Amino acid sequence: MARGIRKTPVEKLKEELYEVEESINRYNGILSDLKTKKKEIQENIKIEELKELSQILEEKQISVEDMKAMIEATKK
Repeated sequence: MARGIRKTPVEKLKEELYEVEESINRYNGILSDLKTKKKEIQENIKIEELKELSQILEEKQISVEDMKAMIEATKK
């Protein structure tokens, strides 16, 4: 039974190179998606932290201006 034409070493290497390039492209796409997701998560963390701070200010009946003044006072 005939198996077909054997590939030359150059053809084998070119196929391997193509597969490596395809893998790199796939992983670059995945990396880009993960970086985007990371930014979204970081933004969501900031939003949640601000919500917590706002809630504390409201519970303690502290205005934003009062909070600014307290922060400025600690810087000096």
